[in-house]
Amino acid sequence: MNRKKRAFTLVEMLISIVLFAVIVTFVYNSLDETKQTNQFIKHKLTTINEYSRYKSIIMEDIIESSKIEIRYDSNGNSILYLTTTNSYHNLFFKNVVYFITGNNNLVRIESDKSFKNNLINDMKYIKDYYIDEILHNVEKFKIAKVMNENGFYSIVLKQEEQSLKVMNIKAFRN
Repeated sequence: MNRKKRAFTLVEMLISIVLFAVIVTFVYNSLDETKQTNQFIKHKLTTINEYSRYKSIIMEDIIESSKIEIRYDSNGNSILYLTTTNSYHNLFFKNVVYFITGNNNLVRIESDKSFKNNLINDMKYIKDYYIDEILHNVEKFKIAKVMNENGFYSIVLKQEEQSLKVMNIKAFRN
């Protein structure tokens, strides 16, 4: 009886290991690219959601406002004073102010008291105010009333390492 043993040769084993390694390399590269793409898309969606959130807050405040006053700080950024029916915290808090803080955050303060010339001195009791950080790392915040257009405002906002954002808003009650 002449029986041949059925087994793989060393060359066949080496070829199969090399093929397996090549396939694993391609799969790993594909998964790594997918992971990087997902991180990129997640970052973009976060940026878009953040932009939509602060845009809607500012737009609703301006649209619902009965009085709008624009002043400027020492850096040339706008300070926006509003009397609005758009309230996020308390229906009786109709006075809202937007400004850039010393550490470059866009802040929204809501109060039942109107703000005077010096914002910091007006804030004697913190419990009378709701303070929201709307956006971080803001380099520029400018608001201007559009000439020859009743109730139209243009807002320019620039964050660090991001493009300039411009919004045009119509205040219905103004």
